[in-house]
Amino acid sequence: MKHPSHIVAVGTLVENKRGQFLLVKTELRGWEMPGGQVEEGEGVISALKREVMEESGIDIEIKRLAAVYSSASEPSKVILDFLSEYNGGDIQKATSEILDAKWFSKEEIRSVIQTDPMKYRIQWLLENQDKIRHASYTKNPFKVQSEVLL
Repeated sequence: MKHPSHIVAVGTLVENKRGQFLLVKTELRGWEMPGGQVEEGEGVISALKREVMEESGIDIEIKRLAAVYSSASEPSKVILDFLSEYNGGDIQKATSEILDAKWFSKEEIRSVIQTDPMKYRIQWLLENQDKIRHASYTKNPFKVQSEVLL
């Protein structure tokens, strides 16, 4: 039997006390919520906190799991999206892959996100606070294959 070879990734929409949301800018995908791959042997929550700190210098308090995605495009991924709150720190990018990090209003987010998968994921996080979405999608072209609300 062949062992699975998918990537486990995490992302979070971080809200501050003024109702703004943290986004980071990458060279390839533009503005997106912070997150990244869970390293081998690393816990999901630890990975999420590490990624946000590395990409923005911000400490977060994770509030809840909001979505689970299966990205069927290569490389295949399982993505866990969370809602979080700002817990301290000043914005400062700490990795070479992040070009910028800053706070946006809900209205501004909708105009700066460029990729369809990120638009799909963030829209859910901005509008739904009580259900968990599970969806499977492909990229290039972006197409939702299935979606279930739990």
